[in-house]
Amino acid sequence: MRTFTKTLLILILFCGSFSSVKAQFVTIPDPNFAAWLNTNGFSSCMNGNQLDTLCSLVVNTKLLNCSLSNISDLTGIVYFDNLDTLLCNDNSLTSISDFPDSLKILYCHNNSINTLSNLPNSVSVIYCYSNVLTSLSNLPTSLKSLVCSENNLFVLPSLPNSLVNLHCSYNQLSTLPPLPSSLISMSCNDNILTFTCFTSLGLSIYSALIINLSRFRFSPFASLKTDLSCSNNQLTSLRGFARFLNQLFVKTIFFLPYLIYRISFLH
Repeated sequence: MRTFTKTLLILILFCGSFSSVKAQFVTIPDPNFAAWLNTNGFSSCMNGNQLDTLCSLVVNTKLLNCSLSNISDLTGIVYFDNLDTLLCNDNSLTSISDFPDSLKILYCHNNSINTLSNLPNSVSVIYCYSNVLTSLSNLPTSLKSLVCSENNLFVLPSLPNSLVNLHCSYNQLSTLPPLPSSLISMSCNDNILTFTCFTSLGLSIYSALIINLSRFRFSPFASLKTDLSCSNNQLTSLRGFARFLNQLFVKTIFFLPYLIYRISFLH
């Protein structure tokens, strides 16, 4: 009898262990996110508001678009192990702190996010405009595009050398960090930037802003090749523009240099 009982107990423990390998559930606290998962292809991975983190759909999904779903909490998204694109814009999010290490593209604009942290180094595109961010944590080293306009940012962190596009308009920026040589497009209008801001970037006092498309080594804007927007700041002059700038957006400025090549001015 004892042998039978012992054997039965071992069998029960073995089955329990096997079951735990087959499914590992975590709670999805936001009812709207749980509802979205249940109605957008992940119902087989859900048990009420419980997500099976070992479900093949969860593990293998690469793109997840849960925008416009009134979601306020994305707890559980970290278990999407191979996710590379997350579209969670136009929701009610106030923070996102855990992301899958595989993430490359993040669209989280039009929320109420005040904290955006722990971004994986794999992220190359961030659209976080129209939130309530007052600061950004360290940016991913592989970042190429950062669109952080329409927030309450007072300062930007160090910009990675991989950055190509920077759009930080409509914030409270009084200065900019050093700009990487990889930069192609930038807009910084509607901040409180001053002449001193640009001279502190290493520019000559005779060049409040240099957009140098010929890649002169001394210009931190050497690779800008398309558009520059610097409207509605506290700049008093712009000098030393380079030859191949396509569009210059300026407004509320007291001096413009003579530009020898064709530039489209949009006031």
